[in-house]
Amino acid sequence: MRSLLKKGVSALAVILALPFIVWYHICSVVVGKDVAFQGMTQLLSLLPGRFGSFLRVGFYRFALKQCPSDCTIGFGAFFSSPDVQLGKYVYIGARSIVASAIIADDVMIGSHVSVISGKATHDFGRVDIPMRLQGGEAVPIHI
Repeated sequence: MRSLLKKGVSALAVILALPFIVWYHICSVVVGKDVAFQGMTQLLSLLPGRFGSFLRVGFYRFALKQCPSDCTIGFGAFFSSPDVQLGKYVYIGARSIVASAIIADDVMIGSHVSVISGKATHDFGRVDIPMRLQGGEAVPIHI
């Protein structure tokens, strides 16, 4: 019975997140996937309480590489890249930011934590070229 109830709640989360999912896909075509993703994740991060977490998980199940329905994503928390894999029972605390990452089962990330994509994110070897123009590589962090 409990398993059936969880599946029902998970399906409800997806149904309620469906307008955000559709809008995200429309915006992806118009402004590009990265811009659309960042805008939608920032918008959804502002929804408070359990209901906000519920909607965020419903959306991220379709927008991230992997996001099980049993995750919790706190108020103000968002992902700066869709290149994220969350394991079962992951908890992301309020106002946290996660970039490219693989987060294993049962990991708890506290509030105000930034998980960035490692030291190769920006190249900075030349002083005559702005850092933003030198490229780099987002290497996923494993937690």
